[in-house]
Amino acid sequence: MRDRAKIGNVWRSAAYAALLLCKGCASQAPPSGGPPDKMPPRVLSTIPASDSVRVGTDTVIEVEFNESMDRRSVERSIFIAPRQGGGLSLKWKGRRLQIRQSEPLMPDRTYRVTIGAESKDEYRNRMIGSYDFVFSTGETVHRGAISGRVREGKGRTVYVGAFDLEIESDPHPSDLAPYVTLIGDTGSYSFPGLAPSTYRVFAFEDADDDQVYDSGVERLAVPPEDVTLDSAWVLPDLVLANRDTVSPRPVTARAIDARRIRLKFDEAIGSAPDVSISDGLVVETTHVDGADSSVVYAVTSPQAEGNTYRIEVTAVEDAHGNEAAADTVLTVKGDGRVDTRGPSVVRTRPRDGATVVSATPIVLTFDEAMHPDAAPAWVATDSTVAPPGSWQWTRPNELQFAPDELPVGELSLRLESRTIVDRAGNALKPVVDLMLEVVEERDLGTVFGTTEPSSDTVVMSLYPGAGGDVLETVVAAGDTMFTVERLLPGPYRVTGFVDLDRDGAWFPGRARPFRPSEPVLGRVDTVDARARWETGIEEPFKIPTTVRR
Repeated sequence: MRDRAKIGNVWRSAAYAALLLCKGCASQAPPSGGPPDKMPPRVLSTIPASDSVRVGTDTVIEVEFNESMDRRSVERSIFIAPRQGGGLSLKWKGRRLQIRQSEPLMPDRTYRVTIGAESKDEYRNRMIGSYDFVFSTGETVHRGAISGRVREGKGRTVYVGAFDLEIESDPHPSDLAPYVTLIGDTGSYSFPGLAPSTYRVFAFEDADDDQVYDSGVERLAVPPEDVTLDSAWVLPDLVLANRDTVSPRPVTARAIDARRIRLKFDEAIGSAPDVSISDGLVVETTHVDGADSSVVYAVTSPQAEGNTYRIEVTAVEDAHGNEAAADTVLTVKGDGRVDTRGPSVVRTRPRDGATVVSATPIVLTFDEAMHPDAAPAWVATDSTVAPPGSWQWTRPNELQFAPDELPVGELSLRLESRTIVDRAGNALKPVVDLMLEVVEERDLGTVFGTTEPSSDTVVMSLYPGAGGDVLETVVAAGDTMFTVERLLPGPYRVTGFVDLDRDGAWFPGRARPFRPSEPVLGRVDTVDARARWETGIEEPFKIPTTVRR
């Protein structure tokens, strides 16, 4: 396994040089005496000369400048691609800089050497622009290229690495990539000068700024396909996504009163696990905390204060579908204190101030398990209304109201707090008020559009600009038309993906063992849904494929 610090340094220096983002800082003072030099430095010659072929694999690369240079600024602005392990050895002989790699040059490879524009002379004059030259250890200078775009990475440090599968058949994004760059302001990237071969491209967000991909922690983009290169190709968009592959496990257990035990997990979990407790202590119900999904509460029969209980936790699954590798046993001391604190609402759906339609259900999430026989109701006052409908406890700490029909206009609701109690009989505190704007069904809008024909199912997704649930519709294989009805007026972001496994959910791919991601459509559109109107998206959404440029 390569040293992480060495890999990080190589990724960093290579990527920054590739984008000419190096921040060279001169440390040498200019010579004294004579008129100041204001002319930019330039490269006079190189060994090998640009476009040279059949260059020996033991060749020492040399760059000659027209004047003495600030060496630190030049050394920070040098990049060679493809990069090989071990870094560069740099040696100056006057105005000549010799560059050696720790390993011989690879046979039949095109190399690109970049002297960045941040390079300065001894008077701190910068070069007019970067200087590139290419050479080949084979019979020809290769002109192959891969380019593309990374989504969801704007404003972040995102590295893109390309691996030659003929050299490394099963690369991982944490490995040292021979070709590496940073995305530009628009998310774009490019790898020029590639030899004919098959390449795999990964991208990752370097959240901790160590220039190394941290598996399961940092966002990763897995490509929808490998590229077999014989010219210049544009890869479908790469999409950064969280990919947790670590099994969850409970780490602590603590009794918070005589009827509740708090279980803390090492990550967010998808649903409450199965919990059993020794010494005949009955687990009446369990629920995930409404504000922190890494916490689960178990409601028990009365505990014996000071007694040690063994807790067995099974059927644990995190939010990404990873199951616990083994059952876990924890211990906890019983608590004899009575719960005297009233419950509270930690989340409402829809949120306060949202715009909804008259049939929208309202979901209230509490900070603890509530009494299942509680009789919820709305309070009708001079400023609030009590719309008719039905109530249902969907989880021990989640209550849903299904209205018959919410009145149109500005709606003010207040929950009757005296009739909603927790399992200890404590009433709800504080008062729960909810403001909604209710629109008529006839004021809803419709959005329609088309995709290119596909032999696979396509899922189109509409993301409300004001936030809220994502709306999806399916375009059947061979069809091209999609329509989404009953939309609240406002802007929507429209995109989609090819649902190759037909499970209705986008698959982000897997680095090892390698499984390609499901291709996302090549563009993201924005459309305004208008009240009582059918809004069409004129340009068809293209089905993504790798295309020759």
